[in-house]
This record gives sequence, C-alpha cells and structure tokens, in this order.
Amino acid sequence: MTLAKWWLDDSRLSPVHEPLIFHGDEESLVVHSKEIEKVEHHNYYIYGHRHIAVMHVLNECSTYVNLGDWISASTYAVYDGIKIELKNFTNKL
Repeated sequence: MTLAKWWLDDSRLSPVHEPLIFHGDEESLVVHSKEIEKVEHHNYYIYGHRHIAVMHVLNECSTYVNLGDWISASTYAVYDGIKIELKNFTNKL
C-alpha cells in the first residue's frame, strides 16, 4: 500500500503537485537551449518534459517550445516547414 500511495502521489495526474510555473530565462531547459545555441544554431528547441505549453524566444532566430501536457490540456505543436505553432486538440464528434 505504501508503494501504491507513493506511486499515485508522484503521478502527473495527482492533485498533490504544485502548480506548474514557467520561469522564463531562468527555466533549466531554456538555459540548456541557450548553451547549445552558443555552439550550434537551431531554429527550435522542442521539449515535452515540463508539461507547460509555452513558446519562448531565445534570440532573434531561435525559439524554445514546450509541448505541454496531452493528458490534461491536450496540447501539441504543428510545424509547417516555416513556423511552429502550439495547438490544443478538441474532439468535435
């Protein structure tokens, strides 16, 4: 039972977690992306780790993108070969 409770409390579906806040330029994945950008340019740095749907400009040519959370927010990204957009899926049956 203890293991099951720990597993549930650690789950992203658990209401126990703190609210997710994006910390801008102080966000660890933003800092990581900027370090990579110093060495090699990429237009987009795309992550899914933080469960916060956000696009954040790193510089005039690069953007940090976090896909968000498919389970509770149904967010995803679409790249058309020119630009990337964050979208929200709504089932219209």
